[in-house]
Amino acid sequence: MSKVHIRTMTDKDTNFIISSWLMSYYNLMTSKRPNKKEYFREHQELVKHALLNDATWVACNADDHDQIIGWINFGDNYINYVFIKELFEGMGISSALIAQTGIDEKNFICTHYTKLFHVKHSKRLNIDYNPYLFLKQKEQYYEDQSS
Repeated sequence: MSKVHIRTMTDKDTNFIISSWLMSYYNLMTSKRPNKKEYFREHQELVKHALLNDATWVACNADDHDQIIGWINFGDNYINYVFIKELFEGMGISSALIAQTGIDEKNFICTHYTKLFHVKHSKRLNIDYNPYLFLKQKEQYYEDQSS
């Protein structure tokens, strides 16, 4: 593979992004996990809401924009989730995605505290973990559903 290209998410990326977000986050839960069926049903709706209401950038093969390497979902000063395929971890792709967002990479909020943030960023950056920011999106989602 040659260089990495970063682009905005397209409709054909949606299924991969939802699936990789749900599976990777569920697999990162090392203590008591929620019921798998309930987790996927409930969290999928939150993820879909985040994809509709926040920005998503995709890192892909520069020669084949359909070959996704990773992605980031983010808002004004927060990052909901970063996913990088395991084969490409440690290559600076998450840093490139964060830089592309325009968020101050030395001071931001993350709503999902993952291994990637802990290992690669938390020691050198000022990351504020705030899952409640993401849960507020859940409230908005349910308000939208009831109206």
